[in-house]
Amino acid sequence: MGVDVYTLIIAVSALVTAIATFYLFRETINLRKADVQFRVNDYMDSITESRHRLYDFKKNHNEWTLKERKIADEIGLKLQRIAFLCEHKYIDAETVMDDNAGVFVQSWDIIADYVRYKRDIWGEPRDASDGAWSRRHLEWFADKCKKYFENYKKQRNINVVIMEIAFFHICYNKSKRKFGIEILYPFNRQCNFFEWLFKWLI
Repeated sequence: MGVDVYTLIIAVSALVTAIATFYLFRETINLRKADVQFRVNDYMDSITESRHRLYDFKKNHNEWTLKERKIADEIGLKLQRIAFLCEHKYIDAETVMDDNAGVFVQSWDIIADYVRYKRDIWGEPRDASDGAWSRRHLEWFADKCKKYFENYKKQRNINVVIMEIAFFHICYNKSKRKFGIEILYPFNRQCNFFEWLFKWLI
């Protein structure tokens, strides 16, 4: 009997240790993600001024000044570094996209033709999918960010539909239970307000 109790104590201790180790490991991962995110945000903040200048560039890169081309090269290089880390999973891509997806999409849309122009000069294919290597990580991550936005919009639309259905039934049930079916229409007018409110909030 003593052996059984001793074995049970060891088993419980091992289980508690395993659970504690799991939670400690999870917290360590979360802390690392938070630290990485802070570092990424600091890095992105360091190029904010140059990036805002980029948004004022003319659409045709042939009309850019030498200074503007240098800014485009600088932004492309710095965003490329983050994209490289994401592509090779040194940092979590989802975490970066949560805060900065728009930055990558907008910046790439502005400099894409300029990058392809330089690829032509260097004898590269025009697109990363065809084997281009300069700024290929940036192009890959910008495409990933675009898909991220598309999925977000789809999910948002699904959430709106779910909330509309839920509020319709809640209002319908309340009106039928409290006031009777004859005043369903004016109560539904109140539902429309809640639907609008949740569309705005989501």
